[in-house]
Amino acid sequence: MSDHPVIAALRSSGRISDDDLDYIEKHGRPYRGSRLPSGLRLRGAGKCFTVSDELEADGWGRYVTGIALPPVGPPKQHAWVSKDGRTVIDATWPEPHRVAYLGFDRRHEARIDRMMRANSTIRIPSFG
Repeated sequence: MSDHPVIAALRSSGRISDDDLDYIEKHGRPYRGSRLPSGLRLRGAGKCFTVSDELEADGWGRYVTGIALPPVGPPKQHAWVSKDGRTVIDATWPEPHRVAYLGFDRRHEARIDRMMRANSTIRIPSFG
C-alpha cells in the first residue's frame, strides 16, 4: 500500500516518523471517495468528527477515522462513514469523489490523532 496517495504525501512531507508511517501502512485501509448519496446534503466544513457521528447514528454507515488527501493541500486527519468498508460517505467536503482516503478502525483514532498533532502542517482541524 506504499503507493497510496496519502502514504506518498505523508512520506514526501518528511515530517512524520518511519515508525508512524509503518503503523499507518499496517493498519490503514484505502477507501474510495464518492458523491453524496441521494437524500444527503453537504453539512458544515470543519465538523467531520461530529457530522460522521451523526451520520452513523442516522444509519448512513459506520464511522471511520482516518487521513484524507484533498486535491489541493496536505493530508489531513478526517472522519467519514462507510456502509461497505470501501466507499466513503463524506458530507463535510464539497467534492469527496476527488479526495484520497485512508481509513482506520475507530480503536486507532487516538494514535492517529497523536501522530497528526505532532505535525501541525498535516493536521488542519478547521478543514473538516
